[in-house]
Amino acid sequence: ENSNTINQQKRKIARLVDNLSSLMAKYSKTDKHYKQENMDLTEEYRRITEQFQDLQGKYRHFQTSDAKKFDEIWAMKEGEVKKYLGTVLQADKIIHEQQLGLYWYPPNEEAVNAAFQEARLRAKSVGKKKIMDQYPQADTIQSLLTDVSPEVRRMFTLLCDEAGFLVESKIRKVVDGVPRMEGDRMKVDSILKALAITNDHDIDRLQRFF
Repeated sequence: ENSNTINQQKRKIARLVDNLSSLMAKYSKTDKHYKQENMDLTEEYRRITEQFQDLQGKYRHFQTSDAKKFDEIWAMKEGEVKKYLGTVLQADKIIHEQQLGLYWYPPNEEAVNAAFQEARLRAKSVGKKKIMDQYPQADTIQSLLTDVSPEVRRMFTLLCDEAGFLVESKIRKVVDGVPRMEGDRMKVDSILKALAITNDHDIDRLQRFF
């Protein structure tokens, strides 16, 4: 009887050892799989993060370049206006003193400069508003992407707002001659191609970083 009990226990131990070996093999395989997946995701995160940071840098570069160009053109035009203003003031002085016999008071220089500065700021504000009115990207993009989630629509809107410079130059020329909704679709496609986003899986992966 003791011999049978011992044999049963030995067989039980053998089964447990086999189960343990099987579980350890499954664990090793699963652990290896997830370690590799973690390495792949880490590398993908690093790549997309660097790509996004590069996009942000390009966006800031173009934004700074556009602002600088605006200031240069404004300064040139402001110089011309001040030149004409000087001519007008000189004529006004002559009219007061020689024609009307009145003492002429020149305008306050600080007030004139403040008026020019206010005009500059107002011009920038009006320019931004006209662009937003002419290209309401958020509304049109959301309407043409009705088959995706709100989160993906917001991601596309953000990309178009901050990465519009990725749109190919030939696309920018074409969109002016097509309906606005189709033009927005072309812009989105161009940006996604520039980012090497070609399918829904890529979009889902990109969405993790927004």
